[in-house]
Amino acid sequence: MSTFTVAEAISSVRTVLEKSRVSKDSRIKDSFILSEINDYRAIAISEKLDRSQSIDSTVIQNMGEVKMSAVSSSDDPNVLDSKTTFGKAFVPAIIQMTSDKGAYSVRTLSGEKAYIPTEYNKFWEIPKTGHIASCFNYFFRLGNAFYIHPYKSATKMLLILANPMDGFVVDNTVQRSGSLILATNYNAAAVYEVISGTVLHNGIIQTKGSTFTAVNKTYTGQGVVKFASQKRPMTFEDPYPMPRNMMEVIKTKIWKITFGLEKTEIADIKNDSTDQVHLLQDER
Repeated sequence: MSTFTVAEAISSVRTVLEKSRVSKDSRIKDSFILSEINDYRAIAISEKLDRSQSIDSTVIQNMGEVKMSAVSSSDDPNVLDSKTTFGKAFVPAIIQMTSDKGAYSVRTLSGEKAYIPTEYNKFWEIPKTGHIASCFNYFFRLGNAFYIHPYKSATKMLLILANPMDGFVVDNTVQRSGSLILATNYNAAAVYEVISGTVLHNGIIQTKGSTFTAVNKTYTGQGVVKFASQKRPMTFEDPYPMPRNMMEVIKTKIWKITFGLEKTEIADIKNDSTDQVHLLQDER
């Protein structure tokens, strides 16, 4: 299945808007267009699950290694058992779906064992010993907080995020000076780890094992630098996690519902754009 980048998704919506009466009224920001794409995407994914009981693998994002904090009843009121330690991590908002399918997969870091999803209240009813149900790993979710039992220091999560830009791209390659990812209005700055040697970034010496958040795109030194936890934030140049046929439906909804364009106006603009492309091809 062909893919398209975040930037291409925004551009494909903007192409019609810029040639419509909407562009005469106000300047439409990329952030608003992306927000609309995200919102309609969430609805489309949820509706498809209800309709066909299936999830397109394109929409699932790998969060990579997710570090878990150890919590107990003494420091977290949601933990009701004073003798049990849980793992806890806050993750970006996921799409609200039937049976909480937005939390697609939570596994141990090795990937060997899965944490079974359960509801908060039902978890406390699971027998602690003497029952087959006590032999499994479980997780429950309260808002954006994930709790796992038994406790592990890290997990691997596959999630269907409400805002794909909150996600990551798994990347274990060496990162060269000049290519570091800085914070934008859409993504956080990347966090890097020095694997060997020493580097200088933003006036601070970073030695083997240390991590730093990118403040500028460059560093100096002979050290080897990779993304911390082998992942980096999403950027506009990464594939948008959605099948192309779903994007086609969503574009039409944005044009018609969000901006109130008539079906005939949309068709005229698209036909005019097609004619211009053919004209340019004929001139070559």
